[in-house]
Amino acid sequence: MTAAHLHLLLNHVPILGTFFALVLLARGAWRGSTEVLRLAWTAFALVALVTVPVFKSGDPAADVVAKRPEVSQPLIDEHEEAAKYALAAMAVLGAVSLAGLWLTRGAQPAPAWLRGVSLLVAALVFTVMARTGYLGGQIRHAELRPGAGPGSSEPAEGDR
Repeated sequence: MTAAHLHLLLNHVPILGTFFALVLLARGAWRGSTEVLRLAWTAFALVALVTVPVFKSGDPAADVVAKRPEVSQPLIDEHEEAAKYALAAMAVLGAVSLAGLWLTRGAQPAPAWLRGVSLLVAALVFTVMARTGYLGGQIRHAELRPGAGPGSSEPAEGDR
């Protein structure tokens, strides 16, 4: 398996994992369930771990697709820049999640401030991850590029 295969195999985990864990987190916060909150924080911590090989496999994957004539280097560069922010954001979410797990060990209930911070950070991370995935999709999927709507015969901006 090449790094490009690994990147394609795992790249949806940070996006979808963050979304589903965010849903869990919201449910736990709404119901005041420390158990559900701990499950969400555990999921975020695991997603944060998976995000590392996704990021690390990005450069080798870019090297493979950059050789293709239909691929635009500016699109790769934009995706790579977004991925740096996404990795940093996920690291923050992972740290917040570990703090949540630590502060609720034993029978300790989750403090209200921690629930709020977790929800805010998770929502921001999901947004950053979704944007990064969208930019990555544009690299190989011309139909996602701006100006590439139905019936468009013009190449998208990054294809010129």
